[in-house]
Amino acid sequence: MKIAIQCFNYAPNELGGSERSALDIARSLKARRHDVRVVVSDGSRPYPDHVDNIPIEVVQGLPIGKSPLHGARHFATRMAWILRSEIDPVLFLRSLQWLRRNCPDVVLMNNPAGHGSAFMLACLLTRTACVPVIRDYGWFCAFGTMEHGGAGCNSTLSPCFYATGLRRLILRRQKHVVAISNHVARIYETMLGYAPTVIYNAVPDRFLQAPRAPAPDAGTPLTFGYLGRLHPSKGVAELITAWQNTDLAQNGHRLLLAGDNQGIALPDDPAAAGICLTGRQEAIAFLDRLDVLFLPALWAEPFGRTVIEAMARGLFVVGSPNGGIPELIPPHRGLIPEQIDAPTLSAIFNDLAQNPDRVRATRMQDPEPNLAPFRTTRMIDAYEDLLYRATGLPKETRDD
Repeated sequence: MKIAIQCFNYAPNELGGSERSALDIARSLKARRHDVRVVVSDGSRPYPDHVDNIPIEVVQGLPIGKSPLHGARHFATRMAWILRSEIDPVLFLRSLQWLRRNCPDVVLMNNPAGHGSAFMLACLLTRTACVPVIRDYGWFCAFGTMEHGGAGCNSTLSPCFYATGLRRLILRRQKHVVAISNHVARIYETMLGYAPTVIYNAVPDRFLQAPRAPAPDAGTPLTFGYLGRLHPSKGVAELITAWQNTDLAQNGHRLLLAGDNQGIALPDDPAAAGICLTGRQEAIAFLDRLDVLFLPALWAEPFGRTVIEAMARGLFVVGSPNGGIPELIPPHRGLIPEQIDAPTLSAIFNDLAQNPDRVRATRMQDPEPNLAPFRTTRMIDAYEDLLYRATGLPKETRDD
């Protein structure tokens, strides 16, 4: 097949799990001898002509601007950004031109809410098969987070719901839609009138292939950690408070925090509190320093890629009851608290420190059986099958 993967941003300008997943999909589809190219709509960053021998083209609309539309969180400015990105005649016309010039069999749209609406409309008008991959809540919510003022928000009676109506209208015209978790699929099923195809993100093979750190010895203090943005929506403030409410640091236990600080108040002397701030870290190297990973998100994480990466490295994972995270963690590989607050997290810290055998048992297990739904081969098989269905092309046309 001739496959175009349309993104807002792409490697080497990676932002997060969405971009990493798009890179995994592009590489794997190319490895199966499909003709793959990537189309990005963010022209504010330079891109090479190719990454991994996959062509990259920029099809840009009106200038997006990073501030104040991206930085400010006010509803009015966010709505201006949404309307500008959806009612973008320049992006629409350039998308039409690109589709007519390149004639892909199918366009796989990576998280297209907002910026991708014009491209999706162009696909409809050119009758190009299109498969949107839904990775967040941007079809309902102006901020893509389904929260307001720190509390959950269903966005169905708010101005967000009406302001994002155009993109939902376009999405309903699509016959094949992917959701990255059952949680996301349930949210969108009513809107679409059918259940999206659930295709989980994959854990990269290198997380399973690299040698793993040994299980901690009996009596060895545990190392707890968090990997991701240090942002209030991630529950990091509650995690730090919970840690400070214990005396685990005095007994040699440590809490490691890796990621950019985006609004979290930190102790005046983190080291004295047994907290180590590492900044951005390579995932495998950082995870191998831990015994337990916390991902205590307050918002409803659509998936939680760090969870499956940590399980691949043999860690005990403490997740969040919100969003898609609970469906990722088997009971014997971690735990899901009923709520995320400092007292609950303090109790978990203390319980694991007093019962480290739970952590050691997890480290000694083979992680692969629990990760079967998250393997790259399974993910690409599912995407390939869906893309063939969307195009109507027979699988026999693939040159194996």
